[in-house]
Amino acid sequence: MKKKYALLSRYIRSYSKAKKKQINELDNKKENIKIKLEEELSKFNNLLNLRERFKKENEKYNEIYNSLIEVLKSRGIIFNINNKPELQEWEKLIIKEVNSLYVLVNKKGESVHSIDKKYSDTIKYIINNYYYSVTVIRKDGNLVKAQLRILEKLNSK
Repeated sequence: MKKKYALLSRYIRSYSKAKKKQINELDNKKENIKIKLEEELSKFNNLLNLRERFKKENEKYNEIYNSLIEVLKSRGIIFNINNKPELQEWEKLIIKEVNSLYVLVNKKGESVHSIDKKYSDTIKYIINNYYYSVTVIRKDGNLVKAQLRILEKLNSK
């Protein structure tokens, strides 16, 4: 019987030692996971703060954008054009995209003025999102002034 108890006792100690080792490993994993979780929570909170900051900046830029659009609506954009093809006062012009450049075209389809490439994004945005009108407002000898007016938003109906 002593041998059975000794064998059983050794088996229990071995089992107990293995389970303690397994518990220690699980405790280490648990601590590592806690540390990773805290790091991820910290990153998440930083991202939330960043998102809020960007939200506020976006609101500020939207206000600036809306005020600039209102200025454009009230004043328009003036283009000074050399009067090579004969343009008349109050003549309507059209904006067309030619070779990724925007040009003002008269009713005969002749190119009247090429808009600087640096304004392409702005012109494209106006064309895609607003009704607009380009009209010759003044004719002084060889110089013509045309005004681009933003009328209303396309999707306002």
